[in-house]
Amino acid sequence: MKLCRLVLRVGGLLRLILSKLGKLTKHNNVSWKGNSCLNDGKSDSGTIFKDLVGGYYNAGDAIKFNFPQSVAMTMLSWSVIEYIAKYEAAGELNHIKEIIKWGMDYFLKNFNSTTDSIDQPVM
Repeated sequence: MKLCRLVLRVGGLLRLILSKLGKLTKHNNVSWKGNSCLNDGKSDSGTIFKDLVGGYYNAGDAIKFNFPQSVAMTMLSWSVIEYIAKYEAAGELNHIKEIIKWGMDYFLKNFNSTTDSIDQPVM
C-alpha cells in the first residue's frame, strides 16, 4: 500500500497539489507552499468583479486555463468512478475528492447564471 500511495503522490496528484491556487487549507500537504492569487477577479483599484480565487495553474506556469483544468477534473472524476477500490486501498479516496472539489468549486465561480447566452463574460 505504501508504494501505491507514493506513486499517487509523486505522479499527477502532486502536480495538482503544487499548482493549487487560492487560500490553502490547513491540511496543505506541502509545507513550503503558501496562499497565492488571492486577488483574482479584482480590478486594479480593488473593486471585486467576481471572486475567481481558486483552481489550478496550468503546466507550471502562472496562467489558469479552464479547458485543460476541466479535462484534468473530468479525468480524475472518471478515474474515481472506475478505480474507487484502488483509491480506497491506497488511502487516497478522500484526498482525490478534495482535489476534484477544489477544481470544481473554481468552475462554479466562473459560471454566469444571469445571462441567456454563453458569450457574455463573467462579471
